[in-house]
Amino acid sequence: MFLPLTLLGFGLLSRAARPAWVKLWLIAASLVFYSWLYPPSIVLLCGSILFNYALSSALRSPEQTYRLSRKALLTIGVAGNLVLLGYFKYRNFFLENLGLAAISLD
Repeated sequence: MFLPLTLLGFGLLSRAARPAWVKLWLIAASLVFYSWLYPPSIVLLCGSILFNYALSSALRSPEQTYRLSRKALLTIGVAGNLVLLGYFKYRNFFLENLGLAAISLD
């Protein structure tokens, strides 16, 4: 039911409302979707969004107000996102293998 409701809201808002309302609808639907099974995950998602927004704002800034170069800021942004992805995707895999390795050493 989630996808049809999201598409219905998107269709209705895109015809009757400003584009900003359509974007807000999609952002709200995304946050609901990602936090459906585990609501505290919304804090992590919002933190990641704010981190990426801050870095993208720094990258688009015309003046060099930051001591880091644009290349360094981009590297930090990509690395930060990959670290989060790697942690949440592979954490259990590594912990299980470490546990198995510890058992086999005994």
